Amino acid sequence: MNDRIIQNKPKIHLQLEAKSSEIGFTMPSDLYIGCLLKTLIASKPKGNFLELGTGIGLSLSWMVDGMDPDSTITSVDNDSQLIEIAKGFLERILESIWLWRMVPNG
Repeated sequence: MNDRIIQNKPKIHLQLEAKSSEIGFTMPSDLYIGCLLKTLIASKPKGNFLELGTGIGLSLSWMVDGMDPDSTITSVDNDSQLIEIAKGFLERILESIWLWRMVPNG
């Protein structure tokens, strides 16, 4: 087994990585975390999931990839620019996703 070769990445993963580089987003999740998230999500059919910190949507793309059609996910971030980027990529492939901008107090 060679665990350095990551197969079955989300279809939009390369596009999200390119967008991360384009806008200078420096906090993407690594591939191993993505694989773990996808596995955990896949283990709970008909699940309702919450992600705190959408970022550009890389981790979210892995989670969406592991979801069954009866699952939903809500993702929250405090950066409206990143939320709009993630929406642009992910709303096309999943209807049961909610992306919210959290407004900091003060």
